[in-house]
Amino acid sequence: MLKYNIEDRHPGIHSCFEPRPTDVFLVSFPKSGSGTTWLKALAFATLKRSTHPPFDGDHPLRHCNPHDCVKFLESYFNQQKGDVEALPSPRVLATHLPYSLLPGSIAEDGERSGCRIVYVCREPKDVLVSSSLFTRKAAPAMGFEERSFTIQEAL
Repeated sequence: MLKYNIEDRHPGIHSCFEPRPTDVFLVSFPKSGSGTTWLKALAFATLKRSTHPPFDGDHPLRHCNPHDCVKFLESYFNQQKGDVEALPSPRVLATHLPYSLLPGSIAEDGERSGCRIVYVCREPKDVLVSSSLFTRKAAPAMGFEERSFTIQEAL
């Protein structure tokens, strides 16, 4: 059973977020790899080509990581990145939230709102291995005790 209360972790995300018809959401499971950085760069460059032509020497992707150009929807509700409504259209946003936890304005009213969802998936076993390797490297730096799990425990 998933024990994750989205409103506790990201207050206002369900009640305040209003998708626009031009919004594009890049949805993936954490550590899914599979070209998510490349997809962020491609989506940003494609949707912002009217304001940032590819030949523009000051194009944001020439100076910034794609993760800086396409931020996570959740970060706007953590009071860290500012107001999502201030972003100019078309907005490109990323999220690791599963479809069932997306704000209803996206998931339930998506067809009515006109926003698009691009789902990036990867073989679940590969994600498990990537997540495990990442956690083993990151745990000491984050102050967590390194612990091994069997495949059965991890599932």
